Amino acid sequence: MENLTKQQLEQTILTIKSFKEMMNEKGSKEAVINHLMSETGLTKEECESAYDVYNGISESDIEKAVKSL
Repeated sequence: MENLTKQQLEQTILTIKSFKEMMNEKGSKEAVINHLMSETGLTKEECESAYDVYNGISESDIEKAVKSL
């Protein structure tokens, strides 16, 4: 794995934060997956996998990461 720059790490953390905010705004898993499919053109299975990964990241972990920037 290549070394990440501080800027790349910051952008990644902010992207995760933004994604989690979108998940909260959409509410249901189905609404999030439909939004992802519409926006990305990915399959339902791919969007479900992305949802599951991001859903596993806690809000407190994201806030800790943001504060560390």
